[in-house]
Amino acid sequence: MKDNQPLAASTRLRTRYDIGTKQVLLQINDVRPQDVGEYTVVAKNPAGEDSTVCSLSVVPDRPGVDD
Repeated sequence: MKDNQPLAASTRLRTRYDIGTKQVLLQINDVRPQDVGEYTVVAKNPAGEDSTVCSLSVVPDRPGVDD
């Protein structure tokens, strides 16, 4: 979910499971200012439910900073 709303389907969004860390990851390609917000993942199974929240901010490129 993003900002307490279901994520809209997009070719820029991809979920994947990282075997090494045993984490499910949300990959956002070509990140944009409209992607800024609070993201929530909810995991459910017969044993129960859990969720976690993170925030995404986007900082525009600044020429010369990494030069």
